[in-house]
Amino acid sequence: MMHVILRTWDNRRLVAPNSTLLSEVVTNYSRTDPTMLAPVFVTITYESDVDKAMEIMLDEAKRHPDCLPIGDLPNVVVMEYSERGINLRLLSRAKDQPTAFMMIRDLLYTIKKRFDEEGIALAPPRTYITFDQQTRAQIIEIAEQIMSEMRNEPAKA
Repeated sequence: MMHVILRTWDNRRLVAPNSTLLSEVVTNYSRTDPTMLAPVFVTITYESDVDKAMEIMLDEAKRHPDCLPIGDLPNVVVMEYSERGINLRLLSRAKDQPTAFMMIRDLLYTIKKRFDEEGIALAPPRTYITFDQQTRAQIIEIAEQIMSEMRNEPAKA
């Protein structure tokens, strides 16, 4: 045998040469502790209430039947400010990888429903276009002409 075939949690097969397995440290995290961290990432608008969003995410995690509270988990933190909005991360724990996968999907759904109820907006992709002064003046002039023409145009039945 020149290699070992390893099957991953998602049923993919990895081919590892024996020389790699003999020369590298291999850590099997699931042998003694099969639990898995379950991160949920959301981006909310800058106009949204960040504290309320974090409270909702934490509440939904605590309510989930597969969430395993341990230490300071579950918890929610602000990860960064991006051009889209405020990136939040909920980190919780599940009994194993398949359970974590399903829990993440459930939490994304329930968090979105609660955000809708509480007026927290998920941030869509945004593109900001800037113009030099001359181009900006031309755009304003064209817009004013269009608005003027629209005001003078007779109403259509």
